Amino acid sequence: MKVKKLKLIIYTAVAFLILAVVAAVNVVAVYFDQALLLYLGTVGGNATGTSLSSYESDEDLRAAQQQLVRDIVDEGTVLLKNDEALPLNKSEKVTIFGQSSVYWANTGTGSAAMGGGSSEFDLKKSLEQAGFSVNGTVWDYYKNSGKEPAAGGSGQSADWSLNETDWNTLKSACGQSFGDYKDAAVVIFSRVGCEGADLPREMSRYDGLASEHYLELSSTERGLLSGLREEGFK
Repeated sequence: MKVKKLKLIIYTAVAFLILAVVAAVNVVAVYFDQALLLYLGTVGGNATGTSLSSYESDEDLRAAQQQLVRDIVDEGTVLLKNDEALPLNKSEKVTIFGQSSVYWANTGTGSAAMGGGSSEFDLKKSLEQAGFSVNGTVWDYYKNSGKEPAAGGSGQSADWSLNETDWNTLKSACGQSFGDYKDAAVVIFSRVGCEGADLPREMSRYDGLASEHYLELSSTERGLLSGLREEGFK
């Protein structure tokens, strides 16, 4: 009787151990499913649409990935109407507006964040190299304002503030320079995307209005555009 009881205890312990291992492996497999599919391939079908066996080499796979990115860019590009604003003549003198003109939104956040990048080029230098004269007073104002657009984030500590300078403040600080660089206004607004957080549907916590959401023009941005129009910028 004692032997049977001992065997039952041993069998139960072994079964429990096997169950625990299977459960742990299942959790890991679910979490790393895409990595396992890439390494092991698929069973009974194709989970991702195209298996690795479709490519004869790593070079073919990379070429297909690059083409996919190009296709996504093509399909996501918005064609804007050119209302005789472009092309600009290279002799024109322009002013660049918008806090995002000096703080590029060149990467997302979370896993989409990319470090590095070159600080050698900026919009002002690029336009000057193309032959345009650029308003340095307004450019320096934005560079030295310290009002960098916030990078978003998740939770209560997230900050989605646009930190755009309002038209009256900008005109008061830089208005004397407008007359010499009024051939065209180049206006840059930007937004960032964030892993693990939804974009705000109301901006009252982030220097905006409760009636505004993150992806629309803010009242400050609309005021800037109205001011430029009234000022006579092209």
